[in-house]
Amino acid sequence: MLRSMTGFVSHELMIGNYQVVWEIRTLNHRFFDMSIKLPESLRCIELDLRTVAKERIRRGKMDVSLYFKNRSLKSSFEVSPERLEELVGYFKEATAIFSQGLGDQARIQVNLEQVLSNPALTGNDGRNFTDEFKAQIVQSFEQAISRLETARTDEGKRLHDVLEMCLCSMKQITAEICQYSRAMKDQAYAKLVARIKELAENVTVDPVRMEQEVLLIAQKADIQEEIDRLNSHYCEITKLLSSDEQVGRKLDFLMQELNRESNTICSKSTDINIINRAVNLKTYIEQMREQIQNIE
Repeated sequence: MLRSMTGFVSHELMIGNYQVVWEIRTLNHRFFDMSIKLPESLRCIELDLRTVAKERIRRGKMDVSLYFKNRSLKSSFEVSPERLEELVGYFKEATAIFSQGLGDQARIQVNLEQVLSNPALTGNDGRNFTDEFKAQIVQSFEQAISRLETARTDEGKRLHDVLEMCLCSMKQITAEICQYSRAMKDQAYAKLVARIKELAENVTVDPVRMEQEVLLIAQKADIQEEIDRLNSHYCEITKLLSSDEQVGRKLDFLMQELNRESNTICSKSTDINIINRAVNLKTYIEQMREQIQNIE
């Protein structure tokens, strides 16, 4: 089943007294690239989070943010008096140290809002987080990843349907090109023979040699090989669309091959019916290629 590289999930839960919110966004990318925004008190689990993500997400750019709040506090402005006194003491001590060497230049201005927003005052700094709590945070991240995988799989189903529709139309166009190519080959052969006979009307020409040369010219305009390769690529694409492996890069490569074959058909053909259909084919190839950029 195809999986899209684009997805978003917001996973919220309570762990003890803490409201925990994970926000994960993924976008298409050639490789796996992950950025994490964590509170400083939980930086110690970043490696664990990266390990979990790499095991589950194989490709794409991944942005992860963690927000948490201590719900045991009566309000967001409730502070710990002991920690407030401790912090004020730090400011006084720092002011005294810098003033000794720099005088008035070392005057420190403290904004009340900055002081009150310090997590050390509100009990959100995590200095007392237990190993069990940290393990629960990692487990909640795994739950968020599971929801993200579901979202990416759902988007992958939508992409699968779009690609199947495009592929079906391309097969029909190729079948029509094949029909016109047979008639074009016979017409080209007849025109060449008639033209050569006209030019060599008063010249003795070996009929066997003439037929060989005409066949050689006609073969250069033959597009059956390109049609066969197109159909072969269609079979491979059908297999990949049903695969559980990473198929994004393989599909992108096949789109390049399809585009090459359609260009060759356009350059070889003189029949406007074939040329128009080859152009339509290129349009569907481009539509598929745009969608494939989002496939893992």
